[in-house]
Amino acid sequence: MSRSAALLVVLAQLAGCWGRIDQHQEFFARQILDQHERFRALPPDQQVDIYLAAMRRHPPDLAFASDIAETHGRDALPALRAALRAEKDEALRCDLLYVLERMVAPNAVALDEETVQVASEAVGDMRFDVFRSRAEKQLATIRSGLEKPTP
Repeated sequence: MSRSAALLVVLAQLAGCWGRIDQHQEFFARQILDQHERFRALPPDQQVDIYLAAMRRHPPDLAFASDIAETHGRDALPALRAALRAEKDEALRCDLLYVLERMVAPNAVALDEETVQVASEAVGDMRFDVFRSRAEKQLATIRSGLEKPTP
């Protein structure tokens, strides 16, 4: 892909993101510590929504990924699977995969087969090498957290 085409893709993604950030403006206007305290009290689907908004901000706050992993663990998997299935933006897919990575290491959350399959499909659909390369590395970590069958 040429530089100009890549630049157009990035600009188009940014243009689409700004409108979605506004719905969380009040949340992000709070002090960082207050944001994380409130964030930890939210249900997983709302956490994932705010996390994606945080990833669209500059600079993004990756600490929300750890908050999801530590607060809800496996209970957040349905919301993460739904977001991975719905998300078209490859950079944001990588950000969602990062949450799954944080679950596996250092939190040792065992992931189910469905989650690993959805993650694999999200990576397989990626067109841009920069995102696919990052996501494939993330997927290796995610696969290492696959729940072991009981004998």
